[in-house]
Amino acid sequence: MRRSVPGLAALAVAASALASPHVLAAPPARSHPASSHAVIAIVEDAVNVYHHDFADPTRTASPARSLPGYPATATPLRLHLHTTDLATARQLDDPVWASLKADHLYYVPETRFAGLIWLPSPLDRTTSQVSVSYPPPSTPARPVVDGDTYHGTGVASVAAGTRYGTCPDCDIVVVAADNPEDGLEWAAAQPWIDVINNSWGGPLGAPAQLQASHPDRAASTGASAGSLAAARAGKVVVFGSGNGVTDLGPTTHGTQHSLTWDSPYAGPPWVLTVGAAKAATGQPTDWHNIPVDVIAQGEDRPAADSTSLTGADVFVGTSCSAPIAAGVIAEALYRARNATGDRHVGARHGSLLLPAHAIRTGPAAGGSLTYLELLDAARAVAGWRAFDPSTLSSDPTQALATPTTPAGFAYEGFGVLDRGSVATLTDVLLGRRAQPGRADMQQWEAVATAARSARWGAAPNP
Repeated sequence: MRRSVPGLAALAVAASALASPHVLAAPPARSHPASSHAVIAIVEDAVNVYHHDFADPTRTASPARSLPGYPATATPLRLHLHTTDLATARQLDDPVWASLKADHLYYVPETRFAGLIWLPSPLDRTTSQVSVSYPPPSTPARPVVDGDTYHGTGVASVAAGTRYGTCPDCDIVVVAADNPEDGLEWAAAQPWIDVINNSWGGPLGAPAQLQASHPDRAASTGASAGSLAAARAGKVVVFGSGNGVTDLGPTTHGTQHSLTWDSPYAGPPWVLTVGAAKAATGQPTDWHNIPVDVIAQGEDRPAADSTSLTGADVFVGTSCSAPIAAGVIAEALYRARNATGDRHVGARHGSLLLPAHAIRTGPAAGGSLTYLELLDAARAVAGWRAFDPSTLSSDPTQALATPTTPAGFAYEGFGVLDRGSVATLTDVLLGRRAQPGRADMQQWEAVATAARSARWGAAPNP
């Protein structure tokens, strides 16, 4: 999970070099042709937009033609996407990246990047500098493509990559923000964005205190202004729970958790907080911050790599878990829109689904689906794994974590979201199957919501 300060990137790169390659069994089924859309925003600082996991040669026109509310002023980035290697493409396109304007919306034809915007920090605006990884590139540092591309590429890939993502049908928006809160606030203000993934943040409330002058933060006792604005606009906001106190969860186990409810990012009740599941068993890890709403794979997840056009890497941490869950929700929303002839994007009149064909039962009955109803349905379809005592560490809190105790709920939430959850969630949204009843979990959820609301305020109705 990337914080406002450097986080897991160096550790994850080392882990990817040591881990054996993993390949997902098969990419998910695509739902083409279709004219419906779901838009997922990825708040990151740098992404390898050249990787073929994001390619779509059919997308050549401006997204303004297909995404209602999308700015007609967006500019295409004409990139060399068909070279033999990434280095050649970068060299050929250096003038393009050098000319990138701050605060201006672009899109990348022949990819699923329907939006790309660079939001430099005030310091960067003054000095014309961008953050870069070591060793520095041979060409001058460029925004979006120079920086922690391992992290950003992994997040975008497991969320919405064609092969590795849980939402292979999503339109992707890269919000390349030096200050990720700025990126979240920008995404919250765009009426055409549905889901916002945040694989950054911190376990404690201190960062919000530095920006307490913002009216939304003051009104919400310090909660993230961007997440609150997004909830008020009816969008789904997803945050990783964080990788423990040290942010080194994949290699450090035991009593090192922070309380997510104290985080101005993962804590508020209008946010879906995602912990990490083990790759082989689906059991919750013993290092992510708790409590969580759901978990998703946070170990050894295959993803597009940041240094080639077609290669794979191994992604880890709640930086990985959060976009997997966000992609599940976005893909189910896309499929529900496609099945009902809904051509809208974003929330209209507080609803993320405005079906042309009536839905008679379920959370979208009557033609309305709020972000809270969508989150409730996503939690309900999450898959609970029978707890395996052999996975327990020396952490005394996890020793209490059985499926019927508050400690168990804190670690696993409602259970695992992954590709297999998409079809079930879609059916629930369409009223094809009843939303699962989770009486014991709902009791825990009521307690959790009350605690979070007392800390940050109640979830707003859009």
